[in-house]
Amino acid sequence: MANEILYSGLGDLTTAANLASRFHLLLAARDSSFLGHPAIFDAGFATPGSIVMQVPQLGMLGYDLMASGTEGTAPSNTALTDGSSSITLAIYEKIYQNGDIARMTDAYGFLDTAMFAEDLAVTTAQTLISILAALSTGFSTNVVGSSGVDLTVSDFTDGITLLEVANVAGSLAAVLHPRQWGDMRTNSLTLAGAVEHRPDVQGLASYAGQSYKGSVFGVDTFVSSRCPDSDAAANENGVIFGSGALLLGKGQFVPEADPNILDLAIPGAPVMARLERDRDGRSGLTSHVMRTVMGVIEGIDGAGCRVRSDA
Repeated sequence: MANEILYSGLGDLTTAANLASRFHLLLAARDSSFLGHPAIFDAGFATPGSIVMQVPQLGMLGYDLMASGTEGTAPSNTALTDGSSSITLAIYEKIYQNGDIARMTDAYGFLDTAMFAEDLAVTTAQTLISILAALSTGFSTNVVGSSGVDLTVSDFTDGITLLEVANVAGSLAAVLHPRQWGDMRTNSLTLAGAVEHRPDVQGLASYAGQSYKGSVFGVDTFVSSRCPDSDAAANENGVIFGSGALLLGKGQFVPEADPNILDLAIPGAPVMARLERDRDGRSGLTSHVMRTVMGVIEGIDGAGCRVRSDA
């Protein structure tokens, strides 16, 4: 037999591969629910004149106490305790550039302005989470966990206690690396007594496919792979904190009467971002420029607790 029409012989009539009707996103942290927590201190938008925002700290309402006095004797003035933290804003940006033929053959519509706008929203939020989480290694007053040792539930509750001793008020939040959360989950299986029957402790053993893992001992707990490592990647670092520990400042773009510029309020994040379409006709390239202006710093060191454990 000869001249059978087989797939192996249709080289000039077939393509190397056909695109599937669906696609996968590469694995990445995309949940930004952590940014809506009230424990993040939002200093608002910078006003014209400077990219530095000063956040005052005032020692009133119970900070400066009264001293014993003597009847008939005028007391001395009490020195008002005050201080401040300064947030310096910075530009964060990225650019995707595509050619005309790439756009022409784009089977999924990735190279569309609407898609870039959606990417800008998610990327801005994740960038903010990344720079907030990176501050975890800066907290030095309160530190729990040990280098090279898995995180335990006891380490977590020790962190809560340290913040209670420091008189941190309001709701607390925690951001842990997934490895730290996993180690706490494993440790929770060994707990006994009254603690093992708490719903939040039992919830440690359940898989939840999002950033928010629930309230653990009264602390709203989130997980993010943006948490930094340290000690030559031997350890992961999370943070437990209350209001005043992490300070956020933002810039606001001046509106432009240009149809190629889109300013976005990022859903779930208290920041603004700009998408600008820039066309280079000579080269046949179109750029989508993404920018945001923001700054974060550690505020009151005692309002946060570094959580360090084995990677």
